Amino acid sequence: MIKQIRFYTSLLIARSAYVAIKLLNKSSGTSFIGMLALKICPDFLTHCAKYIKNEIITVSGTNGKTTTSGLIAHILEVANQSVIHNLKGANMLTGVANVFALNVRPFKKFDYAVIESDEAYLNKLYDFIKSDYLVVTNLFRDQLDTASFPAGAEHAGDLAASVPGHFRGEEAPLRPGRDHRPGAHQL
Repeated sequence: MIKQIRFYTSLLIARSAYVAIKLLNKSSGTSFIGMLALKICPDFLTHCAKYIKNEIITVSGTNGKTTTSGLIAHILEVANQSVIHNLKGANMLTGVANVFALNVRPFKKFDYAVIESDEAYLNKLYDFIKSDYLVVTNLFRDQLDTASFPAGAEHAGDLAASVPGHFRGEEAPLRPGRDHRPGAHQL
């Protein structure tokens, strides 16, 4: 009960701060309100997951996250589904919390959530929100060394290569010793 009160208090304070910032003709950016909500209620995003009726789709990767998540959200919206989506590309925890803080209503549920997540914050996001689908656009070796992908992601290329006909005989991505930069195979 106290956690719910803290959650609703964080929503109220975050929205009030947003209104005050707008009245002063200032910009709150894409993460300040989320940062405020997370300070008041550290498990804010866990509570937000309850406002999604169907599925949560997370999009991550080195490149193409904003485009891919935007396309998925657009397809769902055209199908008359209500979607909460961090369309401005604010893909760290505070940016994701920002979108939920400004859109979640106590008696309104969204059909879907399409969440773009920076690869370095994906595991942190999964501490609070478990997605039904994870779409990985691409993974560059240098990102695997520094980012926190879920366990086993470094073997994604081997997994994809094991699907018959998937790569039509092409070398699977993320093979050790291969240069994964765009156009590197043409050098």
